[in-house]
Amino acid sequence: MASIKSVFPEDFFVPGIDQGLYFVPGQNLKVRYSSPARVSYLAPTSYAGHRLMSHKRLSNWDGWKKSVVMPTILAVVENATFDRLGLKVHDKYLLSGAVGDRLFKNYPAKGPECSGKRPGAALQEWMRTNSFRPAEPPSEYQEDYADLDFIVPAKNFYNFYHFTREALHFLALYRKFRLSGRILIYANGKTELGFVRESVQTWYSDIADRVELRRYEKEPAKFERCLIPYHTNFLYFQSRDKVMKSIGGVGRTASRDPKGNNVRSLHINSIESTLADFQRAARKKIAPRRRDRRLYVIRKSSRVRRAVGERDLIAKLRKIGFEVVAFEDYSNFEQARMVAEAEVVVGIHGAGMANMIFAPRGCHVIELSNLQTIEKRFGDFNGFAIASDLNYHHIILDHDFSDADNPTRVPKISVDGHRGVVLDQFSMDALYSYILGMLEADTLAALLSTGEALNSSKDMPALRDFLEANRARLMHEVEPHIWRANVSNWEGDRDGVLLHLMHALRFAPRRSRLIRRILTVAHERQDFDAFDEALQHLRHCEPDSIVPLFRERGWPLRSEDETNANHSADRSDKDESDQSKS
Repeated sequence: MASIKSVFPEDFFVPGIDQGLYFVPGQNLKVRYSSPARVSYLAPTSYAGHRLMSHKRLSNWDGWKKSVVMPTILAVVENATFDRLGLKVHDKYLLSGAVGDRLFKNYPAKGPECSGKRPGAALQEWMRTNSFRPAEPPSEYQEDYADLDFIVPAKNFYNFYHFTREALHFLALYRKFRLSGRILIYANGKTELGFVRESVQTWYSDIADRVELRRYEKEPAKFERCLIPYHTNFLYFQSRDKVMKSIGGVGRTASRDPKGNNVRSLHINSIESTLADFQRAARKKIAPRRRDRRLYVIRKSSRVRRAVGERDLIAKLRKIGFEVVAFEDYSNFEQARMVAEAEVVVGIHGAGMANMIFAPRGCHVIELSNLQTIEKRFGDFNGFAIASDLNYHHIILDHDFSDADNPTRVPKISVDGHRGVVLDQFSMDALYSYILGMLEADTLAALLSTGEALNSSKDMPALRDFLEANRARLMHEVEPHIWRANVSNWEGDRDGVLLHLMHALRFAPRRSRLIRRILTVAHERQDFDAFDEALQHLRHCEPDSIVPLFRERGWPLRSEDETNANHSADRSDKDESDQSKS
């Protein structure tokens, strides 16, 4: 059985240098540009640490100004071997598509050391050095190829997301080039769910009878010659402009250095050309009759992630026209049609959200998520969002998980499973407000303008009545909570001031002025929990301001803040010394 421990950098295929990879004539390596992935988020989670980590991850997610459609090439490979690690050509692993992504991602932790270098660094150096060698793309195949077997690697036959994202759309190449051989889809594991064959039949009925689903066995599958869908995401890092032009005009440098962050950045800002082709063909077949449906997606199985408290949310959403659907109750085509006719889709993170590939341009897809999912699964659905040109929203909630010894611990998927979410009253109200604001943006803008005017004029009675009347529409915005704190201050309710400022902090976790105000009021009210939470936020956004602030206010310093201040001062002194020497 194949083991990554025995795979060295020189065991990776170099396109344009190593022999055995040929492009079918009539194709090129030009990238196309498309609308960027429009990703936004709201993090009403009750834990400060989770809120701050989510904000850090999502506010700096490296989104490009344009997304990139990478060419998927129909290629012929010789002496091909398919095993659990991927595809080997003449006994060298060819990096391509999702199977290549997994091999590249796992290599730093599981590969062998090479000449004293860590596996990841050794592989990157190998790829970097060899990227300058190819002078032209792989040669074109000159013989007849139409009746060769077409091989598509898949992760498994039981996850709707993985099959749709990593395998199904590649069949568009088979149809485009009017191939006639067998279509062999290989995957791990013995489990096969009915959606796999149903998906093939639904979207590729004209070639479905040629599809065979196969499992990787102990012995790898070998082919003297076969066809593959060659996704060029790794070719970009394994070549230079002579082979494939550099990506430009995306608002940043799309580096060709094969560091993990650069590979990841291209992955979450690009799609395969076949995915774009599949999306267009599917929507044409669906022929949507409307696009105003509002869907809330539930999950029936007890085995999957839960949305605790969703019953109350559903009751609120029904009042504004939402349908409640379980994708398990519908055929693949029926699921696709529902989403194709939707203006908004709300649901917990899960495989069923892959149906967003069928959504209309401008649709809003709202994913109920948590910090665990953001840390381990962020970007999974970006490709679908790019292909459909939709608006993709992440709502970061508490985990449906508790650790009595450490309540704020982020659960590990390998130990605790992939967790669901909890909707408490505050987060549910914020989510409902967020949805209303998204659907009626002009109304929200007018309300915020009115509230700002009332707050500026200090007409507190009118502002109080205004905020109470429009609470349901303003819960997810920062400023209305600050205005409500101002009203409480006018009323002489200092505890109310603190409560509403803490609500504002959930949506503006790095706003220094807000944090300082909370610290002042919390210290006055002797609310140590609120003080500690605000201090945690200040440590993340302005750690160097803590000592001066505390000394100015006469507050006792925490030892960790004093230590950090000393370290910061030492670094500052060193920087000044280095500058004077230079």
